[in-house]
Amino acid sequence: MFGLVSKKSLEAEEENSEYWKNQYNQKTEEKVNLELENQHLKTENSNLQKKLKELEFFVPKIKNGEIKKVVSKECESCEYCVKSSVDNSIYGCKKHCVCDDYKEQSKPIVNNINHIIPYYPYSQYFKPYI
Repeated sequence: MFGLVSKKSLEAEEENSEYWKNQYNQKTEEKVNLELENQHLKTENSNLQKKLKELEFFVPKIKNGEIKKVVSKECESCEYCVKSSVDNSIYGCKKHCVCDDYKEQSKPIVNNINHIIPYYPYSQYFKPYI
C-alpha cells in the first residue's frame, strides 16, 4: 500500500492541473485584451485632445469672422478649405479672409496613419509555460 497511488487521486490531480491551465490561459487572454483596449483608448484620447486644441483655436476665429462658413460639402476639395488635422472635418473657408497677395506655403508630406489596434482575442497564440 505504501508508495502506490490510487487511480481516483491521479484523475483528480489531472483535473485539478487542467483546471489551473485553463485559468492561466483565461487570465493571459484577458490581460492581452485589456492591454489592447488600453492602447486603443490612449490613441483615441490623444486624438480627442488634438481635436479639442484645434477647436479652441478655430472657434473664436469662426465667431469673429476670420474664417467664413463653407458653402457646401464640395468645398472639401478646395485649397482654401480649413480642415482638422485629426479627422479632416471642415472648419470653414479662408478665401475672402486673405489679402490679394496671398500665396500658400508648401506643406511637408506627413504620413498621418491612425494606429487603431483591433480588439481581438489571441488565445490561439498563447501556450501555457507549464
